[in-house]
Order: sequence, then C-alpha cells, then structure tokens
Amino acid sequence: MDISQRQAARVQPGNWNVVSNNGTVVAKNNVTGESFSDTVANFNAIFATKNNVIGNSLGTLVDSALPIIMPPTGTILTAGTLGQITLTVALPQIYDGGCWIYLPAAAITGGALGLWYAVMVSTTVGIVYNNFWDPTVTSDFNGAKPAVLGSPVSGSGSAYTAVTAATKIFTAIIPGTAMGPFGNCEVLTQIGSSNTAAAKTSTTKFGGTTVCSTSNTTTFLAKAGATVSNRGTVGRQVAMSLVPANVYMAINTDADVAVTIELASGAGTDLCVLERAKIVIS
Repeated sequence: MDISQRQAARVQPGNWNVVSNNGTVVAKNNVTGESFSDTVANFNAIFATKNNVIGNSLGTLVDSALPIIMPPTGTILTAGTLGQITLTVALPQIYDGGCWIYLPAAAITGGALGLWYAVMVSTTVGIVYNNFWDPTVTSDFNGAKPAVLGSPVSGSGSAYTAVTAATKIFTAIIPGTAMGPFGNCEVLTQIGSSNTAAAKTSTTKFGGTTVCSTSNTTTFLAKAGATVSNRGTVGRQVAMSLVPANVYMAINTDADVAVTIELASGAGTDLCVLERAKIVIS
C-alpha cells in the first residue's frame, strides 16, 4: 500500500471499528491496522457516519440464507447410497447449495441429536454428511457452510421420529462493547413452513429474553424482526417488534450477548425452515 492509498484508507470512516468505548474510544483501522485513542466526542466528530458513531461500529454481523431445517419424518439409508435422506414432506426449493437439518440421534448410526449438514438433490432427497453442530452449546452458529465437507453418514435405515418441539437452531454472539450506550441490534428472519393447520413457530431471543415470535399455519413464508436498543447505558434496553409488544431488559451489553433463534415444526408431518437471518448493529 503506497502513501496515497494509506491516507485514503485512514480517512475512510467505514474502515474504523470501535473495540472499546468506556469514555475513551479505542478503535482500529481494518485496512491500515492503525489505532485511534481519544474521547467519544472527538471520535464522533471525525468519523460521524452511521456505521461509526459510538454504538454503531459493527454494521452487518450476520447475513446468511443457507437454510436451517426442522424436518418432517424421514429415513437415512444405511446401505446403498450412504447418507441419502428422504423426507416425507417436500421442501419449497431444492437446497443444492447446502443446508442444515435437525435430526434425532436415532436417524444416524452412532449419531447425536443436533444439526447435520446436507446437500439436497431434489425437494425430498439429499445426502447428509458428517458435519455436526450441537445447538445446546453457546457459541456462534449461523448456518455457514462447513470449512471441510465430511464423508456421508451411515443412516439407521429406518424412519426416524421428527423433533417437533421448540429447538434452538441458530446462535450469533454480539461482542461485548459493540453496541455502546446508544446502539441498536436489529434481527431480521425469514421463515418457511409447510402449508398445514398445525402451528409452526419461530422465536428470537436476545440474551435469553424473547424479543420476537411468530406462529404460521397455512402461510408458507413469514418475515419477522426485532430491534433491541440500548437506552443511554449499556445495561438497559427496549425491544420493538410486532409480537410481542415492547420488551424491557437489563442486559449488560459490555459483555458478549447471544442472539438465538428457535423453531418448532408443530407436527412430524410438517416442516419449518429458517430461510434467512440477518443481524445488524447500528
């Protein structure tokens, strides 16, 4: 990088990310690697843009459209085409770019309850691979493709019983101090479900508190969202969404906060899909 390029990167507000803001701002330039340390007022005066005013340092944290599925009943082959899963209800699209499927332990030989990576070849048939995430742990999981594709699993060969209860299938960690005293966390979700009378639900939680919930029956696709806002302090929030109404919280956002999404398919003959999730810190 020559001198002119370095100078351009130095003055571009979007290149600066705040890493600490407890009175004295500490920020780092993502391009040049330089650091900034001064008062909040001086930082905002120099870099006052939407993505850089204190509490607006991260921008888009997650934006993923890789599907995460609570499936209906189905079968995974134990012989022949290893890993081949057949669903009893068709997906809305062929997820040949990959997806994650929540499966009971009995579906896979030596398997475990949780999310398994699959690549579909039709709306009902695909191959499940030995890439697994345990959703009971508190760590980032937002539907990204596995870095290394595992080998096809060996199925049980018999029909598994689908999990229909509300289950955590998505976790994103908001780094401590990222929101600041006036920051917002906006969570947008797009949920797909089978067109039946059974209620398929989605629940978004911020630090364990429900900030948005939906219930679909015959509506295949639903969009939902919630905005959590700090109120002049890092420890008081109000959340706005259609359902529920205002939610008041007292969560310390100077510490890491988990945003989670839960799905429930309602019945073993139904499916529910997290089609897309986006989280923006603004």
